[in-house]
Amino acid sequence: MVLYGAASGPVEPINPLTLTRNSIYLSRPTLSDFISTFNEKKERINDLVSAQLSGALELPPLQIFTFEEAAKAHRLLESGMAGGKLAFTTA
Repeated sequence: MVLYGAASGPVEPINPLTLTRNSIYLSRPTLSDFISTFNEKKERINDLVSAQLSGALELPPLQIFTFEEAAKAHRLLESGMAGGKLAFTTA
């Protein structure tokens, strides 16, 4: 089991004995485990941006809502069907 990110909030406590039944383990990696310097972080970000601009990396579309549509956006998040980032516009 791998936990990366926590957009939906903190994870419920897990009893380690439950995991041992099937030799399951929990991993909680962080970016700093894999990128040790600021320059390396910049290089990796540049690689990602270049891949996205060239079309090699496709990102899910950003869904933009007005504040009047906040309830609709919230329902979409709760359904687990957002599939990407949500944003609100003030204009």
